[in-house]
Amino acid sequence: MSAVAEELVRLTNNYEDTYKTEELVAILGYIDATYKYRFDSDDKYQYGYAVKQRIKQGLELLLNNRASRMPEYDNQHKLKLVYDIIYHSADYSNYLPILKTKLSEIRGDFFKDDESLAAIRSMFNTWKEITRIDPDDIYIQNKPKYVIDANKKVAEDTSYITAFKYFYDNNTSLMSTKYEEVLMDAVVSLAGGLNHEQLRSKIRPQIKEVLRGLDINSRGSSVYVAAVGALSSYDVDKKTRKNNCTEYDTCNIKERWVEQYMPSKKSCSPYIKIIAQPEISAERLEEACRLVLAEEKLFIYSLFGVSPDKAFMASGTKEKPKFDSGLEMILFKTKAMGWTPPQLTGIKVPNW
Repeated sequence: MSAVAEELVRLTNNYEDTYKTEELVAILGYIDATYKYRFDSDDKYQYGYAVKQRIKQGLELLLNNRASRMPEYDNQHKLKLVYDIIYHSADYSNYLPILKTKLSEIRGDFFKDDESLAAIRSMFNTWKEITRIDPDDIYIQNKPKYVIDANKKVAEDTSYITAFKYFYDNNTSLMSTKYEEVLMDAVVSLAGGLNHEQLRSKIRPQIKEVLRGLDINSRGSSVYVAAVGALSSYDVDKKTRKNNCTEYDTCNIKERWVEQYMPSKKSCSPYIKIIAQPEISAERLEEACRLVLAEEKLFIYSLFGVSPDKAFMASGTKEKPKFDSGLEMILFKTKAMGWTPPQLTGIKVPNW
């Protein structure tokens, strides 16, 4: 592996001349494959410090080179491999400074095709692993040490939090394009810092500023939903575990989402209700009710622990059963809507 690391350094030392070479693709692919094998198999064997540092040097030479900012496929493909290597390196703390630098460099004109999107999303895979750690999680000991260590460094240096907002502000031109996903990643990474109570006074105003520029019913709706989903998970009271939706005026987001995207409603029985996209016809809703009611006994028993004819006894009246909402089913027309965050639907994804 030492020879491979040395070749990596040689090639990346002149990246502006080598970024189109297949040899560099082969070197990066080989390193990623070896790192990924250990990452996936939880192999305790790691390369020695000298080899890992030499690989880090080679990757940083590439990322610091001005050619790494070019919106060309050959460069973007190699960037994707570099960020994959970092993700699989199990050495996040070592790469934090260069990852932060890249956040500040990326502008909307970098995004030209799917490879550019894949490269930056790969970078955010690492960021999201780092930022979503809750230091008060009772199961935190089960998290990899390299993730916990990196999270501590990010929490102690607010310049990382600032970098996420800087990236978002510099790339709002991507809103309502297929590259909008990276804005979602940036907001989710920023919100991850809310797990640390000492960072909340700094992050909350930034999140509010982001939300003010978005609308669940129009511009940036996907980013808005991603942000609210992250807030629901990360900005919670440490004792009660209730989310802080009042801070952001987002407590009624599900109702607003249903009104906009799921206006079709049908009550199949006092206990079973369907909400659906407007594209779904009345005939389809009727058919859905017929299929669901064929299994009503199973549903009601699961909800109340009794058969349908006795369900009303759980709370006294048939009109007001034990659980007011009963079983609410969401009927999607398109697979894309099926990936709506569970903060809106109450269903773990995928929903289809």
